[in-house]
Amino acid sequence: MTTKGRLPQIGEVICHAYLWRNQAVRGQVEGTKERPCVVVHLQEEHDGSTRVFVVPITHTEPFDSERTVLCPMATKRRLKLDEQNSWIITSELNYFIWPGFDVRPTPDNRDSYGLLPNKLTGQIIEKIKSNAKDQTLYSVNRDE
Repeated sequence: MTTKGRLPQIGEVICHAYLWRNQAVRGQVEGTKERPCVVVHLQEEHDGSTRVFVVPITHTEPFDSERTVLCPMATKRRLKLDEQNSWIITSELNYFIWPGFDVRPTPDNRDSYGLLPNKLTGQIIEKIKSNAKDQTLYSVNRDE
C-alpha cells in the first residue's frame, strides 16, 4: 500500500495499474501500465472497508472531448508529471477495496502525486455524473 495506511482523498492522484474497459471485455485481468489516476469517490462498505473509484489520466488524445477534461500544464508540473498534454477520462473508471492490489508508489517513490485543484476535481466529477446519467459511464471492478 503506497499511502502508509491512510485512505486517499477525493481529487488525489495515485499511481494505479488501471485496467481499461476494452481490456476487461477482452478478458484481461491486469492493467498493462501503471498510470496516474484520480480518486473521484469513496464508498464505505458494510464491513468497514472503503471502496475507491478512480479515473485514468492518459496522453492519448480523446476522440470525444465531451467525455474528458484536459489536465492543465501548471497542475501537471505541480504534481511532477511529464510535460505532454494529458486528458482525464470521465467515461470509465476502476473501483476496488482500498488499498487494492494495483496501487503503486509513483515512479519517484512518492505515496501519491498529490491533489488536483478543487475546481478541476469538481469539473471531473460533474462530467462523470453526466456520463452516469446518460448511461455512458463504464466501470471495471478490480477486486474480481
